[in-house]
Amino acid sequence: MTLVELMDAVKAEIDDSLKDNPGLADLEGGPIVVYSGFPYQRTSAKRVPSYIYCMVINWSDSDNPDQYSTAEIEIGFSIEDPDIERGFMSLVNCMEHVRQRLLQKRILRERHSLQLPLKGNIPTQQPASDWIGTIRATYTLGQPADFGAEYVYE
Repeated sequence: MTLVELMDAVKAEIDDSLKDNPGLADLEGGPIVVYSGFPYQRTSAKRVPSYIYCMVINWSDSDNPDQYSTAEIEIGFSIEDPDIERGFMSLVNCMEHVRQRLLQKRILRERHSLQLPLKGNIPTQQPASDWIGTIRATYTLGQPADFGAEYVYE
């Protein structure tokens, strides 16, 4: 459940950051929906609103008591803006807003700590009127002691 809790914590932080920026609510595609886990899967030709997803894509554990377990989160962006000339600025603005928030709030739920560097990617090939990009962030995972469990390394 720790991986799910981390995805939920990142989602909650992004949700809060979007509420703090009314400019991001005025996007052509309407308010941005944030998902914990897999993003929305299109099931029809109906227009999909702008969204962000937070998905654990890698994790690693160690039996070294001085080394924390870590998980890599992919934060994916799909921002709708039909302006072909400047629409990508909506994506860049949103990604920068989220990046700044993650850097400001480096510890989530008092147990997951952001490990730098953050890594971002905006593909050069973009789908029409939807602008996509990703941020990858690595967090330490809560340790057994954080959950009140006793674990003895032998």
